[in-house]
Amino acid sequence: MRDLLFAYSWCGISSELAGQAEDVGGEPADESVLSELANSKILEAEETLSSASRLDYDASWHLNNAYAANESGEYGAAVYEATYAQAMQKISSESVENASSAAEKLSASGRSSLWGKIYYGQGMYIYADAEEGGFSASDAYRILKYSSELDRAAADIDRELLKKRGESEKQAPQNSQAPGKAPTELDAVLAAALALLVAAFGLASVYRLARKNKGGKNG
Repeated sequence: MRDLLFAYSWCGISSELAGQAEDVGGEPADESVLSELANSKILEAEETLSSASRLDYDASWHLNNAYAANESGEYGAAVYEATYAQAMQKISSESVENASSAAEKLSASGRSSLWGKIYYGQGMYIYADAEEGGFSASDAYRILKYSSELDRAAADIDRELLKKRGESEKQAPQNSQAPGKAPTELDAVLAAALALLVAAFGLASVYRLARKNKGGKNG
């Protein structure tokens, strides 16, 4: 029932984000340019899962989602699903001697992508709360590590989409430097979306990610 409510919340939030994106406007992204990236991410995830001594069930489930998204042409979703699968399998397989120190290193710098910021904020909440016993340092490490991988995936997606803009834009004098952040209107939308997501189900997401590992150990 919890997973069903979790999925229902995601549907509501995604609808809200789509509405905000429509209000802002802009040119829709051509996901076809992400096909090669999606295939690459899926292959990386496959290799990670197949070489693991103990398969992470949740990672496997998300890899199957990546397959389905890739087949339907939802390459952006495929990239993120494959990223989740690979990241969580690696985290489940690795041995971290000092989770608190590892989490502290991951918390040293912020995140740049929307999803990276969301999970970074959740990870920092867990990290601050770990001493009170609600969560552990290893819980914080898992979320913070995943948030860093989300930033990497977002950067890869941005790179592929920028290629689509063509050589004329890259060679224009006003674009001789790396493009800056979007103007304030889009920043405001992303900030509002971030606040909405965290307020709506941030802790539920944290609970699902952080506790699934403990459930696996007890199973």
